[in-house]
Amino acid sequence: DAGLSPRAVRGRLAALGYDLAETSDVLFTHFDRDHAQPGWTRVALADGMLPVWARRSTVLQFGLRPVRAVNLRSGEPRDLSTFGSAIAVAGIGNPARFFDGLRYAGIHLAATRVFPDHHAYSPTDFPVAAGGGSTSPAGATGDAVAVPVLMTAKDAVKCVEFAADHWWSVEVDVAFAPGD
Repeated sequence: DAGLSPRAVRGRLAALGYDLAETSDVLFTHFDRDHAQPGWTRVALADGMLPVWARRSTVLQFGLRPVRAVNLRSGEPRDLSTFGSAIAVAGIGNPARFFDGLRYAGIHLAATRVFPDHHAYSPTDFPVAAGGGSTSPAGATGDAVAVPVLMTAKDAVKCVEFAADHWWSVEVDVAFAPGD
């Protein structure tokens, strides 16, 4: 995640027992000046030079393409093409990219809700939607049919404990940049 600093990435990998210096492959997503931490620009993009660990590695850039959703309560998988309209929720570095991906998949977004990156969700973040009969996580009420709420998998794992029946985690496929 280029949205984290190189130091934070090293720390998270070390906590899992990995050493960034021994990395054989590097995958970057959202690796651009708008979303990458300045440390990555200095470390990996300065004059086209890569750090020592990356010179021994394969560096690939990729994007994520939303393809299916899994219900947070039942675990039922559904192809995204079966959703006509939905509410989208994202607490990631670039929520617009997630929303655009859903629109590209043919979903009409009735509403969007943005939370800070790495947000620690609670039921109070969804004052009406947590009750199951809402059509909006922003607190608006609607008819008896709940509009599906789509969220990133990163966000969904934080909401499973209090999810309503119409909440879905969006799964993605990796799309590598041409030539990678």
